[in-house]
Parts: sequence; C-alpha cells; structure tokens
Amino acid sequence: MGTVVSSAVLGLAAAVGMDWLWVRRRARVAVVVTGDEVVCSGVPGDGFVRDAIGPVVPSVVVKAGAELVGVVHVADRVEALVTALQRDDVDVIVVCGATSKGPADHLRAALGEVGADVVVAGVECRPGHPQLLAALPSGRYVVGLPGNPFAALAACVTLLAPLLGALAGRAPKAAVTVELREGVVAHARDTRLVPVVVSGSTATPVGHDRPGTLWGAALADALAVVPPGWTGGPVELIDLTG
Repeated sequence: MGTVVSSAVLGLAAAVGMDWLWVRRRARVAVVVTGDEVVCSGVPGDGFVRDAIGPVVPSVVVKAGAELVGVVHVADRVEALVTALQRDDVDVIVVCGATSKGPADHLRAALGEVGADVVVAGVECRPGHPQLLAALPSGRYVVGLPGNPFAALAACVTLLAPLLGALAGRAPKAAVTVELREGVVAHARDTRLVPVVVSGSTATPVGHDRPGTLWGAALADALAVVPPGWTGGPVELIDLTG
C-alpha cells in the first residue's frame, strides 16, 4: 500500500518471476469550468475574464497520480451543472468556481438536485475558504474550487491532491517544517497559506498573495501554513513544485 510502481519495481518483479502485480487503477478526473464571463483563449474583452483555473488543475491531477479525462466549460445555470455532475465515466469531477454563495454560484443547488452528500462545505483558510467536497450517490466525488485563481490553487493542493492521492493508494508524505522569516502577519481566526521560497531550513515570503492573482504562487516553491495567532516559530510547508 502506498508504493508507486516505478520502472525499477517492474523490472524487479519480472526478475523474481512475477508476471503481474495488483495495483490501484488511476482515478479518472473531469474538470468543469463555470462562468458566463469566463473565456478560455485569447485576451478577454470588456466584462470578461480569462480562465486561469482550468489550466492549473490538469498538472495537479497528473502529479497526484490520476488521469485527466477532459476540461469543459459550462454556463452559470443550475441545469448545466446538474448535467455535468451526472456523467458516469469518471471518479472525480472538479468544478472551478460556483462554490460560494453569490447569485451565480449554483454548485450547492446542483449537488442538492443530484442527491450528493456535502462532506466539506468551506475551510477556515485564506485563500481558499469556499472549497467544497461532496460524495455522489454513485460513489464518485465532486471537488469545488473557489473562483479566484490563487484560492483555487490553494484548494487544489490542500483538498484535490490529497483526495486523488488517497484514491491512488499513496501514503501521505511526512510534514516538512521550516523557519518563516519576518514579514508575515497571522490571521486572528483562519489559517493563512503564504507563498514562499525555500532555502535550507528557512522560508521567505514572496508577496503578491491576494486571492485573485497567481503571481506570488508562480514565484514560490511552496505555501507556508501559518496558523491563527502565529507569532513566530516553525511552520509546515505545502510543496508547489511537484
């Protein structure tokens, strides 16, 4: 359990006379991008935004040991999301956006329509609070990512990747801790995820960490997990390099 079957493992198995191995099937993942204002190519015009979340998810899926089936774009309609949730050829459906409680956020209503059990309905972290995990009656899973790009990335590495790793039978990695340099202010109630560059046992914030931008995350090696009320000392890291 938890062993990745590498080329060397395959060769060793053959050398000792094994003709086959029991393995976990790769989880199959579909990505659903929501938003009438979202465009998936080119420079967006007035009133539109370029999709920055759909391109993030495939690499997370592959690095977690799963198989990407495809990426589709649906309108901000409950019925469109219901249709997207009813496909039966995947194990996990990742919905980008529509997880909050605004007038165009229809994921919760769609999950109610299909009889899903919402397991995670928000997490006390910043960014990434309105992330969501639901189990469908068929045994498949739905992961809801926030609509802001950095918040969506945070949900990818804290919720989606661990789920896919568990489905693949991978053992969780041991936590890595570092000393965080000055310049980070903890939140009073929520855990902060702060983009940092790592050098040895020290991490330095790179800034540019607002929920709507991936600038800081693109510069970073990892996210530092800063608990509420933190005033110094070691913090855990979430790797961004794969």
